[in-house]
Amino acid sequence: MRIAAAGDVVSPDAVLDRLRHRYPGLVQTTTWGERTLLYNPGAASSHGVYFVTVKERDSASDAASALDARGAYRVSFAVAPERYRALFGHLPPRVNASDADVDPLAVDRLMPHPLYAWMSWASVVNPSPGTLEELWPLLDESYALVQSAHDQRRAG
Repeated sequence: MRIAAAGDVVSPDAVLDRLRHRYPGLVQTTTWGERTLLYNPGAASSHGVYFVTVKERDSASDAASALDARGAYRVSFAVAPERYRALFGHLPPRVNASDADVDPLAVDRLMPHPLYAWMSWASVVNPSPGTLEELWPLLDESYALVQSAHDQRRAG
């Protein structure tokens, strides 16, 4: 059962295409069953820096969003810890879920990542076109973070 009409949800392929078009230096790979965009311009390093993941199915360690049962997908990305606190409050401790008051089944709403909130990751299940537009400033910040992390790794 789909959780939203197809016209109300930006497809995972469209999200990935828009990200690759907007941000240079991205490499797509599949990691842990997710399509992942890594920042690694010119394949300058053996591994890039995680920028965005698109998860389209549940896994043994990450089924909180019930993606399989709902025919959904989740877009996830890191934000600076300060931005995370401004958006969601405190960073949760390292556990396999974010704060109990966050509903991992929520759709088309920016929320802490159900597993990686402690690392200041945010996510959206089935973003609509309007929500995707609202995410661009956060994604711009995230892109700057990964560029900086990549530069630091390359420097030593």
